[in-house]
Amino acid sequence: MRARLRSSVLVLVAAILVTAEAAISGRQAAPADTILFGGKIITVDDNDRIAQAIAVRGGRIVAVGTSQEIQALAGPSTERIDLRGRAISIAPQGTIPFI
Repeated sequence: MRARLRSSVLVLVAAILVTAEAAISGRQAAPADTILFGGKIITVDDNDRIAQAIAVRGGRIVAVGTSQEIQALAGPSTERIDLRGRAISIAPQGTIPFI
C-alpha cells in the first residue's frame, strides 16, 4: 500500500515538473500567432484530453491547455479567437480525422 502511494506521489511530482517546465519554456518563446480559447478542444492524443484552448505559431499547434495558460502565450499582434463554448477537434500530424 505504501509503495503504491509513493509511486502515485512520484508520478504526480513528475507531472507537475513537466507541466511547469513546459509553461516556463512556452513563455520564453515567441508569442503565438493565433490562440483559440473559451471552448472545448478535443484532442485525439493517447489520453484523449479535453482542453479549453490552443496556441498556434508558424502553422503548428504549440500549446494546448486552459484558456488562462494559453492567453499567457499571446503577444500584442496575436489573433485571438473566442470559441464561445464551441468544440473543435485536433489530431496528431499524419492522422486523418473522420466526422
